[in-house]
Amino acid sequence: SAIVDARFRDVAFYASVIASYIFGVGLFRRAELSYKEKALTGLFAPVVTACFLLSDYLTMLNPACRWIPALMLAFSLGIINSVG
Repeated sequence: SAIVDARFRDVAFYASVIASYIFGVGLFRRAELSYKEKALTGLFAPVVTACFLLSDYLTMLNPACRWIPALMLAFSLGIINSVG
């Protein structure tokens, strides 16, 4: 619907959320091959936690800003979904 209505800013937003999710999945898969079990507990658990907390904090500061918090959440959810 965003493409049909020529809302290119929304199209860029949705495409970047998808790209951020794919980047999170790919980054975790690559780290999992290299670091095995340490990738989950040592590397990415703090990163995912920080992304969730920072996303909430940024949304609290400026509810109108949606780009950075959404990209951080998509990245984190990509990592979480590639774990299981």
